[in-house]
Amino acid sequence: MTEKTTSDKGVAKGAAKGVAKGIAKGTSRKTRSTIVRAEELPLYTYKDYTPQPCVVYTRNEDEANDFIQLLKGPLGFDMEWRFSFRGKGIIQRPTALIQFSDEKMILLVQISAMPRFPQKVKEVIESPDVIKIGANIGGDGNKLYRDFGILPKSLLELGALAKTADSAFTGRRVHALAKTVALYEKKTLGKGPVRSSNWEAVLSEKQKEYAASDAHCALMVYKRLMKIAEEQNCVVDPREVATDIQGSVSSLSDKPSNISSASTPRQKNQVVGSSSGITPPAAPPALLDRAENVSTASSSSVATSATAVSNGTALPRDDLSESSVAKQPGISAQCLRAYNLWHYQQVPLPQICTQLRSPENPLKDSTVINYIVRALQFDPSLQYSISRLKELVEMDPWAMRRSKFWLAAQERRAGLQNSGP
Repeated sequence: MTEKTTSDKGVAKGAAKGVAKGIAKGTSRKTRSTIVRAEELPLYTYKDYTPQPCVVYTRNEDEANDFIQLLKGPLGFDMEWRFSFRGKGIIQRPTALIQFSDEKMILLVQISAMPRFPQKVKEVIESPDVIKIGANIGGDGNKLYRDFGILPKSLLELGALAKTADSAFTGRRVHALAKTVALYEKKTLGKGPVRSSNWEAVLSEKQKEYAASDAHCALMVYKRLMKIAEEQNCVVDPREVATDIQGSVSSLSDKPSNISSASTPRQKNQVVGSSSGITPPAAPPALLDRAENVSTASSSSVATSATAVSNGTALPRDDLSESSVAKQPGISAQCLRAYNLWHYQQVPLPQICTQLRSPENPLKDSTVINYIVRALQFDPSLQYSISRLKELVEMDPWAMRRSKFWLAAQERRAGLQNSGP
């Protein structure tokens, strides 16, 4: 489950209709003499291919480190994570499952069940010599960076490869996986309720097949595209098309003793050999042992929790350091850093955007507002001025729309506190 386009996350019937619509609009190869109806496409499964790969599913850190070394690149790649719902909003939990596929084996690594991120798995993800293939794989790379501080390298976007390898391809560089599979493998991906199931629990057989097929199909499309390039006498070096996740972030703590996976976070998702790049992700939280950070949204910190509200301005707190913040389950250091600058240091929003990244490439206002709101939602002990909070959220229409019910609840709560005995 990558951070893909919405069409790639619909139910199977909706995805099939989207494929048909995409083909009709011209995303298919012009050399095709007929258009295949999406409803007629068979369901994709790795079991239909020869050799049929074995599926290895592990919740054990040592096993993951052993099995990952048996794979030979290039690798089909995908990720799954659980969604939790708060009011009318949807919250992405940390990555729970990572899938790797070569022709002989599909490895399903359930990160959420492990105390630490497996070192050998991290090395493969960060290796420039092992190509990882997927749809909107840059989004997956950015999520790994945000969740764990990992810096993936050699991420090959299937749409970008298609534009390079297939002269008749007219789709986008970031092309929905379902459409890509329909176009080149003449099959449809099953995107039913399983896609939004609990990826942090022990996987069912349906979940295993779904996850395995998603990673395997990326590899099969890659092989098909390389064959097309050969037929068209087109020389394609996948490494020249691949991307790296890069970035830099100022130290959030002088004592990073609780970080389980050593990495030096960098920013920017940049195409190799290209001067243009994608806006880098925000700085990641410290990677904690799962024993400390197993709950992203605990039941005690729901959106309507009794957050401490004040109408005045509090003095800066010396005890609210990023290192102490990172130890609180469910709150990234970046969220609390934004809150600290806004509430205790009274820094204006434009300056917060600059301080959290750089003067040359500041964060968007909406991103910082979201950080502050998330911090307040997750930690009921944080103080704030309801008038300043409302003024902040109203600066961004999207933030206001997303948070209006929660903000209204906080206003009511502040009113009750002020009218009390």
